[in-house]
Amino acid sequence: MGYKWFKYVKLVIFIYILLTSCNNSEDLTLGSNFIDNTTKIFQIDTFTVELSTVIIDSIITSETRQALVGNYEDGELGKITAKYFSQIVLPGFTDIDEDNKFDSITIVMPYNSYFYGDTTIEQKIDIHLLNEELWISDDYYYNTSNFEYQVNSIGSEVYLPRPVRDSLIEFRIDDQIGIDLFEKLISDAEEVQSNDNFQNYIYGIAIIPDNSNSSVIGFYQSGMMLKLYISTSGGEIDLENNQTVYNFAFSGDQFSRIIADRSGTILQTLTNREESLNSNLTKNRSYIQAGTGILTKVSFPYINSILFDSDNITLSAELILRPAIESYAGEFPEYLSIYLTDENNNFDIYDEDNFLGTSMFFLDEKYHKETQYTFDITQQIKDQISNGYFDSDLGFLLAIPSPNFSSTLERLIVSAEQDPDKRPILKITYLEN
Repeated sequence: MGYKWFKYVKLVIFIYILLTSCNNSEDLTLGSNFIDNTTKIFQIDTFTVELSTVIIDSIITSETRQALVGNYEDGELGKITAKYFSQIVLPGFTDIDEDNKFDSITIVMPYNSYFYGDTTIEQKIDIHLLNEELWISDDYYYNTSNFEYQVNSIGSEVYLPRPVRDSLIEFRIDDQIGIDLFEKLISDAEEVQSNDNFQNYIYGIAIIPDNSNSSVIGFYQSGMMLKLYISTSGGEIDLENNQTVYNFAFSGDQFSRIIADRSGTILQTLTNREESLNSNLTKNRSYIQAGTGILTKVSFPYINSILFDSDNITLSAELILRPAIESYAGEFPEYLSIYLTDENNNFDIYDEDNFLGTSMFFLDEKYHKETQYTFDITQQIKDQISNGYFDSDLGFLLAIPSPNFSSTLERLIVSAEQDPDKRPILKITYLEN
């Protein structure tokens, strides 16, 4: 039994070597010990692969664990502004007496190490109280959701982002906000007797960046809060300052609003999902970015009719994409997700029916020539062949995978040039009897 299994393994390995050793224009006759000696293996990688850029209408940003705040002007994709909106909840308990004294109130924003842009430039953020209650007509907030906030800031901070080196930023806000909270807690006012009451008293906050071109910074949502410092015992003691600290967490409804101003860029004509901007119009490149809804669409306008020969058997189909040289200036996404789509570019990051999987990624750090993302689309090509024709409306959309799709601004520029080292490839291997 063991010897037969060993022979089977040798057979599989040998066939694999034969399959992977075929050249573009060569065929290979298999030995008669394995298969009919008239059978040949062919590999074709000269199909036309069209790339285009697509933008989707909105992205859910209320179910991420990351708050994005900042401004950055991307030379390729335009000016991106990220604002953060959140409700605030009461501390778990308070024990404040009339002889206690108010000390200060601060806002705490813990870094989560994510950034997009230039962190060597200072930026300013302003804290505003909301003018209206956060509410939604469905279950989610999106990157396009927006709520009114008060014109006057209750606090601001100019800081040099250090998302990798430091753990957090903490800065003081308007004392009057803290004094009002302090007095209501002492008197056990109706506004602080429940979270519902509290959120009718303070609808929430908005964290707004200034217009400087610096960076967008990621913060842990779970650690963001207002901290009320008072001089008394009870509560959670801050031994260093000999103070009591009450934490008003940013919780409940919260989301990042992410707006991209693409005016003056190569993508400025893209305004809705149904449009596709062919790479011929974007300097032989296509684009992908999380957070702002930019996707690359792949289509195959011409498929060799030989594949539809009933005597031929498709063995594999691979889509291979190379990044444009401009992508080497930043970090590459570790992998990409691929989805089936149609002529209207329908897309849902959570749609399991049209999700086909993720790519493999190889990084050529030395020569920058072999870096590529590879997708297995064998079944989709086989399905088209079995139908007897190739549906011209069939397409594939490539995206930054979830959860980064909703919580970061990761991006990739894909090459659509026709140079051998840069062109997109559809590689199909098939048996011919």
